Amino acid sequence: MQIKENLKKCRERKGLSTLKLAKEISIDESVLRRIEKGQTRDPHISNIMKICAYFDVSMDDFVYKNLE
Repeated sequence: MQIKENLKKCRERKGLSTLKLAKEISIDESVLRRIEKGQTRDPHISNIMKICAYFDVSMDDFVYKNLE
């Protein structure tokens, strides 16, 4: 899975801190940091949906593909 890599890439491209992104998508910052660091094996689907909607990327691409 490419979740942690893609989250970091998308966040940094927009120039967002984890705190700013967490506030924008209504996710606790500690949860977002754990996802980005790969410290959670199965992130909640609702959180992945919020992230994908914010960055306008499909869940399939976000989870399984390397976003360039």
